[in-house]
Amino acid sequence: MTVEGWRSATLGDVVVEILGGGTPDRRNPAFWNGKIPWASVKDLCSPLRTGTEEAITESGLAASSARLVPAGTVVVGTRMAPGRAVRFAIDVAINQDLKAIFPAKALSTDFLHQWLRAREEDIAARASGSTVKGIRLETLRAVPFLLPPLPEQRKIATILSSVDDTIEASQAVIDHLQVVKKAMMAELLTKGLPGRHKKFKQTEIGQVPDEWEVFPLAACTARVTDGTHQTPIFEKSGVPFLLVKSISSGRVRWSEGKFVSEKTYRELTKSWIPRRGDVLYTAVGATYGVAVSVDFDSPFTFQRHIAHIRPDASRLSSTFLTWFLNSPMGRKQADLAAVGNAQPTVTLGSLSRFSIPLPSLREQGEISEVLGCVDKRVLAEESVREHHLQVKSALLSVLLTGEVRVRVDKDAAA
Repeated sequence: MTVEGWRSATLGDVVVEILGGGTPDRRNPAFWNGKIPWASVKDLCSPLRTGTEEAITESGLAASSARLVPAGTVVVGTRMAPGRAVRFAIDVAINQDLKAIFPAKALSTDFLHQWLRAREEDIAARASGSTVKGIRLETLRAVPFLLPPLPEQRKIATILSSVDDTIEASQAVIDHLQVVKKAMMAELLTKGLPGRHKKFKQTEIGQVPDEWEVFPLAACTARVTDGTHQTPIFEKSGVPFLLVKSISSGRVRWSEGKFVSEKTYRELTKSWIPRRGDVLYTAVGATYGVAVSVDFDSPFTFQRHIAHIRPDASRLSSTFLTWFLNSPMGRKQADLAAVGNAQPTVTLGSLSRFSIPLPSLREQGEISEVLGCVDKRVLAEESVREHHLQVKSALLSVLLTGEVRVRVDKDAAA
């Protein structure tokens, strides 16, 4: 359906030029660590960037096909991260996996950036390649583009950018709270509650209060094992089957798992059934070393890359254990224990030997409660951010298609 006043085109029709870049010879140190920011795919981690991970010299720029593009230019990935769009607040040189897009006068740069971000998945789907996906320039130029009048573009971009600002502000609060939580974990899990302890002793995990003990994990748990080693048949619905990615964020994300039938569930759990009070721990893969407390009663099972810990409830709280495993001290032990490069693994034997501090159960609960309060604030802010992301998604679907038109002031249209 044609939108009144909007023009059907392709991306190539509405831009003046799409330019690529290059990489200076890495064997020549005179080309690197200079003052010119040099962008590659790894710099496409957020829509707006103030810098790059690497920099090149003037001679590196001159001796290569790397291209310097002005601050504010829309840069899009065409290989490894095809379709991902970013703008830099500074002049940057770009490599061969990126393209700088220069819009025609009839196209707002802000609108182009929002449009590319909205179409990232569609553009990525047009990429080809068996090992590394990339999109050809002619394919990128052929992507359909619905072009509103310039004043309407500007108004749409302003609306969407305001939501982006809200999302970024919310993320900044989350980042700050995470820093606070990490600092509190390091303090409370080694020194205890403020003012509670006067004397400390040196242990294998550093100083802890005199009243605390430090034991290997195996000495204060009923079991340390892992999930099923079988490859089950998955169903469209049924009993949840958790994967590493289901808990690698530190929360149980059911949407990241799969399902098995009731019959398969019974077969997989005939020798053990995970239950409330257990702890799950990512033991294999890039996101190893993340613990989650089972604080629910619904049935589930999980893959072998997830370790299953059942604390001795008379000595160790599952919530306290989860906090410790996720703390800097727990992470340090995981990093020392992990073996393998392609698929880092914390073996069950290594995990069983982790040194765990043991305050009294009462103090474990008090420490967990304090840390839980901070975590609730993080969850609340994450919920706010998720709401704004949903608002942004809804706005993109109606504003970039013309389903909902924006009112443009006469002065803006002039």
